[in-house]
Amino acid sequence: MKTVTVGICTVAPMLFAAGAYAGGIEGIQWGASAVTVVQGTTGMALEGDSIEATASLDMEASCAAGDNGLFFVLLEAGAGAGCDGRLESLHGLNAAADDNGNARLGELWYQHSWMDGSVALRAGMVNPGSAGFDGNDVAGGEAEQFLSGAFVNSPVIAFPDNGFGIVATAAPVRMLEIGLALQDAEASWSGIGEAVFGMAELRLTPEIGGLAGNYRVYGWLNGADHQLIASPEEEPAGNSGFGISFDQHVTEAIALFCRYGFQDRSVSRFCSAWSAGAQWSGLAAARPDDVLGVAFGSGTVGDDYAEANPDVPWENEYHGELYYRIGVGGNLAVTPDVQWIRNPGGVSTADDVTALGLRMHLAF
Repeated sequence: MKTVTVGICTVAPMLFAAGAYAGGIEGIQWGASAVTVVQGTTGMALEGDSIEATASLDMEASCAAGDNGLFFVLLEAGAGAGCDGRLESLHGLNAAADDNGNARLGELWYQHSWMDGSVALRAGMVNPGSAGFDGNDVAGGEAEQFLSGAFVNSPVIAFPDNGFGIVATAAPVRMLEIGLALQDAEASWSGIGEAVFGMAELRLTPEIGGLAGNYRVYGWLNGADHQLIASPEEEPAGNSGFGISFDQHVTEAIALFCRYGFQDRSVSRFCSAWSAGAQWSGLAAARPDDVLGVAFGSGTVGDDYAEANPDVPWENEYHGELYYRIGVGGNLAVTPDVQWIRNPGGVSTADDVTALGLRMHLAF
């Protein structure tokens, strides 16, 4: 497959100029998000501790098409692999890292809605994660919330890379939404349909005591070839799983979340994972835009993988994260962040890793 890429230093000014121009055209909305992370580790005895930096840039534009249509495009670029480039871990330390300095297409789709928006169909280059599948209002964005990828989406969902697909949603009654995503599992743009990723989700949005909550239950399957761990000589198989993602405000300022998911242990190193945590907005009365977040999670190594590698002392991997996002004006936020991983990669003899980081996020 051929791709056309342009260096980030060349394309970034062009994108900003195009965005500024588009912002003045009636019906076109645009936005940009830049994230820079500086992160250092302690405890990585074999790989060696170091300080790593990453930068990423997202630019998006949308345009209404009639009363019920919407075109959307997302361009992405970045630099730096971050600490995750040297760490074997289920959870990861920096989901904002994007080690690709070439500007490239991230999403490109058209969406049409009916019945006052209660039914919608999206088609094109899609991302089920950004479309809300396994979403979470407390733990759902590495630019503003938790930095670890395991607290952005479940680490035991075999999401494919962004590729051709469709996303359908329907809200038949109040406080209920049903979602279905179908996507090319190999994101290859060739032989579409030979392997399919499918995900179905039921989302409830009750208000408990007048406080908002989201309760998602989903199942998924990935039809791409996955090698059987216990019998690699046999025909490859697909992967599938199930999960939940809940978030609920308990006060206007405090919200809780939890996630749980599992996948087929016959083709997966980690067969299940869970996480839970909280966020507190406006911890100080004088700082209403600041947010404190804390999360803890664990991943379990599957029996098939452990039995295929009996010489390794396997154990659950544990991960904690604490951040404090400081609002600096309307567009800039600075976030000190600390993370801790026990048994990285599920290996009990691996050293615990602590990561201290600082994230800067500019959005407009």
